[in-house]
Amino acid sequence: MKRKGIQNIWIKGVPILLLSIVSIILGTFVFDSKIDMNGDNTSYYALAKVLSQFKGYVNSFGNEMTPHSHFPPGYPFIIAPFMWISKNLLFIKSLSTLFYISSVILGFFVVLNFNRTKIIESLFIALLLATNFHLLKYSTLIMSEIALVVCNMIFLFLFLKNEAKWKDSILPDWKLILLAFIGMLAFHIKTLAL
Repeated sequence: MKRKGIQNIWIKGVPILLLSIVSIILGTFVFDSKIDMNGDNTSYYALAKVLSQFKGYVNSFGNEMTPHSHFPPGYPFIIAPFMWISKNLLFIKSLSTLFYISSVILGFFVVLNFNRTKIIESLFIALLLATNFHLLKYSTLIMSEIALVVCNMIFLFLFLKNEAKWKDSILPDWKLILLAFIGMLAFHIKTLAL
């Protein structure tokens, strides 16, 4: 029994290591230290900064702070705690790269659990995910898209991993509560998640 567990860790560990290396190399290669020219990432940064200072979900451009109603609060809510560590633009941009790397690795587990596919098939699909142009593009921006992808991957992973348990349970366990929270967070990152 113990040997099978060690063997299972080794079999899954190699693809995780490979996916980590590939996604770190690709994420580093496409990383752009300059702020993107669209205004959304500036707004997300400003909203997260105000949230990190406990001033509410308000616009900080101008003399008066007015309630913000354009962007959903999920993504600024996610990056606000990281601003307690550093408000440096490169640090905040690197979070998107971290979300990209996480989404690739979680994508491997989602595919692996979806149809109980073989590890090689799951690895191949995750490598396709790692080289996806759109994921790579958003992995260097302060934008909500990559946070939505990683949030959805966490949701799918938890759902597929525990699906059989929830069918028979009467009371929700902590994993179901976490699943509901992740699903709600995805909706608050982008209403597209609905």
